[in-house]
Amino acid sequence: MDPITIGIIAFVALVGGAGTAAVVASRRSSRRQAMQQAVRAPVPCGPHPPVSLFDIFWDLGASDMALAMLAHRGLLLDDPEQRTGLVQTLGEEIVRAGGRTEYVAEQLEAIEEVYQEHMRGGPRKLPALSAPARKMLPAAGQTGASTTALATYASHVPGGVSDRDAWRTGLRSGPLESSSTADIDIDAAVGSDVKELLSSLFSGGSIVEGAKRWFRMRDARKLRDTLDQALTKLHGVYVAHGRNDPQTRTNLLDSARRWEAEVTRMDALRAEGKYEGESWALCADVLLDEAKVLATNLAGAALANVEETIHKIDEHAEQGEAPMAGYLVYVNRYAFFAGRMAVCEEPVREVEAALANLAIELQRLQREGVI
Repeated sequence: MDPITIGIIAFVALVGGAGTAAVVASRRSSRRQAMQQAVRAPVPCGPHPPVSLFDIFWDLGASDMALAMLAHRGLLLDDPEQRTGLVQTLGEEIVRAGGRTEYVAEQLEAIEEVYQEHMRGGPRKLPALSAPARKMLPAAGQTGASTTALATYASHVPGGVSDRDAWRTGLRSGPLESSSTADIDIDAAVGSDVKELLSSLFSGGSIVEGAKRWFRMRDARKLRDTLDQALTKLHGVYVAHGRNDPQTRTNLLDSARRWEAEVTRMDALRAEGKYEGESWALCADVLLDEAKVLATNLAGAALANVEETIHKIDEHAEQGEAPMAGYLVYVNRYAFFAGRMAVCEEPVREVEAALANLAIELQRLQREGVI
């Protein structure tokens, strides 16, 4: 065979091989994308909110034992096309259990050892700091948006959290007697001043009524000023004992480090390759990959949240709004002073007393129709 013919045959073989490899790679990519959609797609659960296979995997700790349990129950897909069976099986099991939470609890009971280790790591929720734009008191029967971060973070901090449920819930002094569902803006509620009286006069309003309201609000304004003094004092404690203390930053970054550790754990689990021989290996790999992406995002969000909250506190202080800066410190006190709550104990008590007194006064004003 002449050299030219040999060269042509070799060229065709190389081109054909490359084309075949490209086709195989494309099919693998398409199959993986289809699997990602399958594990993320919501599964109807009767009267309960829909959940995805990934939701359940994540709730179970995104671990090897979670994969083993899902495989045992026939919930890991050999192929994306099997999603119809998954929808029926998972949906029925969740309905039978009574909902997502109950279903996850049942499965965790089956892997109790892993469950205990998982719970020692804390709830799989993002403990976020809070930076509300206003000083707020909760509406009747509610806790207020600002308490969410406090309660979430406090669940990670051993000790010193017994009063968190009473804080700003209205239980300390009784909820504001109102049918409103929104939190009460403290400054707006007691903010009637001389400028408002003058504007009511020039706009055709009744300055007499405005003056009466301004006079009747005087006690609320005094209590608000007392609260501001206590908040300013708390901000001073933060500056003296927390702002530049390395331990404070260590505490605040704990959440980000936890999620980074989760990413490392998932990478190690995937690297083991223990599921490569299983028919559902692709499904397991996709679940772990999706969990890694989520954990990475949560780590970044936790870090950004810390930086943003510290910036907000400093910004308010620089603008001469020390009470608002102190309010943000108060909202996040368990995060800033974890393990050393005694440092801020006195100003925190003063803030809570001022909040309780102000809530009582606002109750009275609401009953009398002033606000």
